[in-house]
Formats: sequence, structure tokens, C-alpha cells
Amino acid sequence: MGLDHQGCDRTGPEEPALPVEAREEQDVESPLLGPALHEQPLLRRTRELLSRYHLRPVKSLGQNFLVDENLARRLVAAALEAEPETVLEIGAGLGALTVPLGQSGVRVVAFEKDPKLAAPLRELCGPLPGVT
Repeated sequence: MGLDHQGCDRTGPEEPALPVEAREEQDVESPLLGPALHEQPLLRRTRELLSRYHLRPVKSLGQNFLVDENLARRLVAAALEAEPETVLEIGAGLGALTVPLGQSGVRVVAFEKDPKLAAPLRELCGPLPGVT
């Protein structure tokens, strides 16, 4: 599951893909703001950051934002199996892997090519020591 370059939430065959803006209008409760942003569910956090920073995935950069919590957990678990001291993340995006890696206590060096994603990443990872 992810958000594609058109800003659509690909949720599966049982539910049609809707633009993020249309799905946000369906949300009854507004997302939490402030320091607890990194503790929000991944899909909600991604929507909040895309909305707050007026972002959309950039097709020419091949951007898709990971919003599947289970897949993110499996990827993080696989990365931590070798008990690394440092994890190098290329294409940190909106922190779907950066946050749980940082919360695990491992040092994370995250790189992102899109300069528009730097501010949301700083906001999200600011409270996580060891994430640069």
C-alpha cells in the first residue's frame, strides 16, 4: 500500500484509490499536531505531512510514499537483524522507515534527494536522537 505519484492512496481492490485530498475530507477527527507526529499511524502521518507542506509525490523522481505499517515493520525488522550500529537510508521520503529505525536506538543516516522533503523530515525526526 502506498501513495502514488498522483497522490492516490492505493488501498487495494476492495476500496477504490482516491486522491489524498478527497480521503482527508472523509476523516472525522483531525490528526494530532506537534511533537507526537512521529507516533501517529503511518498513513495519517503521511497525509498530514503532505497536506501541511503542500507536497505531492514527484513522478520524475519515482516517488511513492510507504504507508503500509506491516510492510514498514517487516522492512525495519529485516534491517535490524544484523544488529547494525548505523543504518544508511537512501530516499528517506517522509520517514516511514526512518522513524522506526530511529526509535529502535540504531544510528540512522538518512538521505533524501528531494529538497522539499527536508523540512518534514526534520520535523518528524527532530525528537529522535541518532537520526541525521
